[in-house]
Amino acid sequence: MSEGRQELASAAGVPLDVISYPHGRADDRVADAARAAGFKYGFVTARTPVTGETNPLLIPRIPPAPSPGKTALRLARAVASSRRR
Repeated sequence: MSEGRQELASAAGVPLDVISYPHGRADDRVADAARAAGFKYGFVTARTPVTGETNPLLIPRIPPAPSPGKTALRLARAVASSRRR
């Protein structure tokens, strides 16, 4: 991750602080590797909202659905499930 991050930052001409994990999958081990490589934020695909306890290297993002209505439903379900906890 470190080498790739440095190469991309050099090509882009700006520092890279954010990573979006392949296929939206990562766990604590991967987040620790991203942190060690110098990333500050990372995104995973998960149908959960961001909370104060969210690991900044495992920020969930709800993928869009084929239609705006289905995307809205995914968002509503994520919010509703977080309120039940």
